[in-house]
Amino acid sequence: MHLAESIAGDTVIGHASAYAGIMESLCGIEISRRSQSIRAIALELERTAIHIGDMGAIANDVAYLIGNAVFGATRTLAINTTLAICGTGSAGAWSGRRGDL
Repeated sequence: MHLAESIAGDTVIGHASAYAGIMESLCGIEISRRSQSIRAIALELERTAIHIGDMGAIANDVAYLIGNAVFGATRTLAINTTLAICGTGSAGAWSGRRGDL
């Protein structure tokens, strides 16, 4: 699981969810509907943070520094939401190590 989470810092939840899904499938484990919902929310939070960060980078590339600052603050909000929910900004808890949150 640690390797899956370490492959790319921006897609920790995506890689961890993919790994967990593969292992669950191989072991014949069905996860609860609640766990599926939690994973979907986590993936969307991560995806949102990544896209907002990309928008900030694009704004910076074209020297639109106010846009970069706004997108940076907004991305921080998405990351802090993940932090508040699972206790870590990198979202390792979403991967299923703590079970059905």
